[in-house]
Amino acid sequence: MPNKRLRVYESWNLIPPVIPERSRLYSLQPIGLGTPNAESLISYAARLADAHCVSLGELMSREVIPLVVKELNKNLRKKVSKSSWLLTYWWLSQPKKAPEVVLAFETLTLQEHLWLLTLLPLGRCSPFLLDHALCEYRTWCPACLQEWQNAGRTIHEPLLWSLRSVTVCPYHKQRLHSRCVWCDGHQTIVSENLRVGYCSKCQNWLGIPLEMYRGHVAEEEIKQQAWLNEFLRDLLIITPVLNTEACEQIKSSWDNIKRIFRRKFRQTLRRGYAASELLKKQGFEEFVKYCYSSRKSAKDLLALDQLWVDSKVKDNG
Repeated sequence: MPNKRLRVYESWNLIPPVIPERSRLYSLQPIGLGTPNAESLISYAARLADAHCVSLGELMSREVIPLVVKELNKNLRKKVSKSSWLLTYWWLSQPKKAPEVVLAFETLTLQEHLWLLTLLPLGRCSPFLLDHALCEYRTWCPACLQEWQNAGRTIHEPLLWSLRSVTVCPYHKQRLHSRCVWCDGHQTIVSENLRVGYCSKCQNWLGIPLEMYRGHVAEEEIKQQAWLNEFLRDLLIITPVLNTEACEQIKSSWDNIKRIFRRKFRQTLRRGYAASELLKKQGFEEFVKYCYSSRKSAKDLLALDQLWVDSKVKDNG
């Protein structure tokens, strides 16, 4: 009687799989995290709201702000529901509110290091740089938006676009726009109905091909803005990984810059303005002008050559 071969079946693994922790909201991947081209936290919040098919105001008032303000009384709950646009503007446009908002978004999405989408890295070295650093109005490069759409890339708004001192796109060498070409309206940097790449008032697409609006920008302004973009990119890359010693070194170096400010604004100070308030108001813009006049890189200007090396060695060790 011929021997019949037994069929060997695959073995089953009876160990239950490890199910990762589930996030309350979509775990949306931020664009350019840890790079100079990182999107802003406002852009990330708007994309997250769009992924859930709700407005940014609804997302903030129903999910984010209750986490930030854990104990809401009844009156405040009513204000949250009725004034979502005001609260959205307040919490997302204030750099000093960023830590609480970042923590809330990380809790809801389980994404890490979202603080790199804000100016908080600069605040590690000098808190006064955060004051008045953001534009009052939303700005964008229409050519960048149009090219990203044509290439099928995810539309976002880089953090650099939201800085007051950045006025020219480094790639297209054209001024950033602050008015919608359809409704000619200014837009606040944050609004309840903000959608990335679209006007928050008329909801029309903000992208335009470069050949349709190319304008003249002075050569000196282009050079200044090119240097500024490179300098700010270096700052956004360097400051998050600096050790404590380097941060303290930079904080002490601001005293020299403040002395320059005081000499420059001596007449204003004589009129009764407090030096601290004046530095807060002029801080970031005047700091940038001072840096440009020196024509030095971020590392050279802040004397970070040795500290930068040390921080990398210490952080890796």
